Amino acid sequence: MKSLLAVFVLGSLCLGCGNDSGSPPGFPTDATSVEDMMKGSGTIELTDDMMEGYVEVLKQLKEVKTPTAALLARYKLDLVKWGQLSMLVGATMARTTISNERPRMEKDLADAKERLAAASTDDEREMIKLQVQGLEAQLESVKGFGQANDIDRKNLEVINRWKDRIEAATD
Repeated sequence: MKSLLAVFVLGSLCLGCGNDSGSPPGFPTDATSVEDMMKGSGTIELTDDMMEGYVEVLKQLKEVKTPTAALLARYKLDLVKWGQLSMLVGATMARTTISNERPRMEKDLADAKERLAAASTDDEREMIKLQVQGLEAQLESVKGFGQANDIDRKNLEVINRWKDRIEAATD
């Protein structure tokens, strides 16, 4: 999740800057929302070429000696398009991760409720009750985030192919 936060931060820092010239195919020229892009109703379609440039930019942005504008220009991106791509990739990866974690969280909650029902002492019940409340709050906090099946299938396939390289580039 630390790497996902880095992707969001990098993306949000880049929004609102840049120009509209020389963008790679698939990028919108308007302010398409990340949510629309994730559902496939936006105009960005992720490709392996685009993801290759994205991962390289991620790696090189960590190096202070690389001027950001020159780096983005090398991969035919401006700061606005980099921001859109960063937000789309970060949000898609986060939604996929949370969607994959939700069944584990639900199982942990069910197990804790079983332990609560089987608890033999008041102290044990009180401790497990706090765990149940924490697990319920955690599960509730991710319910509104959506499921991975809300994401455009083509984009999800591209993200899944590139996920390990993206995480390695941001660690």
